[in-house]
Amino acid sequence: MTDRIDVHFMGGQTLHKKEGSQLWYQEKGVVAAGSYTIDRLIHNLRAIGLQESAIWNLTSFVPLRVLNQLPQYGSGNEISYSFVSETKSRYAFQASVPEALKELELVNV
Repeated sequence: MTDRIDVHFMGGQTLHKKEGSQLWYQEKGVVAAGSYTIDRLIHNLRAIGLQESAIWNLTSFVPLRVLNQLPQYGSGNEISYSFVSETKSRYAFQASVPEALKELELVNV
């Protein structure tokens, strides 16, 4: 996953795209950013068979933990989460910690 930008420059550098790619490259060919939405990135992760718990850890729970915005383990406090899938269906669930997703059954609401 990359940061998403919609312009051809970042950090004082001019970026370019290669034909057929949604990635922005630095002068020496190093990937600097992407231009896909988070929804598209999550769709791609599901398409390659990544488990839902891994997707949520990658896109939400690990960043929340780093920012100290995730409840402490064992707190018992559940938080409601919801998302819209690539098929435009809304899903909702509650979890107290990321590991709770391993047993989660998503319910279409």
